[in-house]
Amino acid sequence: MSCRSSALVDILEETDTSRLRGGIESDLSLSCVIHIILKLVLTYISRKDMTRKFKKDHLKETKTASMTENTGKNKYKNVFPYDETRVILDLQPGKAGSDYINASFINFSLLFLGVPSVTVICDGGWSKRSHKHSYNALGGVGVIIGAETKKNLHLGVRNKYCYICNRASNLKVDAKEHECFKNWDKSSQAMEADIIVEGFLKANEHGVRYMHLIGDGDSSVYAQIMQNVPVWGKYVKKIECSNHVCKCVCALILRNLLMKTQSTKAREN
Repeated sequence: MSCRSSALVDILEETDTSRLRGGIESDLSLSCVIHIILKLVLTYISRKDMTRKFKKDHLKETKTASMTENTGKNKYKNVFPYDETRVILDLQPGKAGSDYINASFINFSLLFLGVPSVTVICDGGWSKRSHKHSYNALGGVGVIIGAETKKNLHLGVRNKYCYICNRASNLKVDAKEHECFKNWDKSSQAMEADIIVEGFLKANEHGVRYMHLIGDGDSSVYAQIMQNVPVWGKYVKKIECSNHVCKCVCALILRNLLMKTQSTKAREN
């Protein structure tokens, strides 16, 4: 998952987008649109390949995490603490690897009111539509992931439906004792924002504050954070996910091309 907004900004600056400013009235030929899209995609892929190569060439040592006695302590196969920044436990005599734990110290370069500030990636969603039908799911999910650690900091689920409660209601009887998963009675669209705000409110339990948010173009989540997270919520900065920006730009180009093509055909007929 790549969320470096500056990458796409650089690409757009290198691409001649002046021909897009006129919208559907601009003189965009099919070959021009294809050329722009291909340049965006190929340049973006090239940047990602360069980033991977740089990371590979400059990757820090993780020898301790790769030792036989420590491999079983790693929750993920590809997420290891660096040797120079790993948390070192007290070594127990006679127990090899007893000083190892899959954890690293993080260099907090920014403090907000004396509390460490971290960057997080947030996203959520619910099933919105199916083939030829408008549809809103009765359940949604949202997550907050640490941008540096790539670990889950918060996971939330919202459900508007419980089978047992619904069946009892239809039969007009009292529902039997059960674990009810229904925890939401508002709109499906509001599920994601509520989950993310809940995660931000619990940030103090981790001893940090999420002052930089990487996410998609949905402004409702950001607005809810600024409104409902006390003291520091209004100071949170949002960073647009480059993947979502690229997707929106390509969709806009294709939509304008389609509208222009349809308009041209209508005039010809």
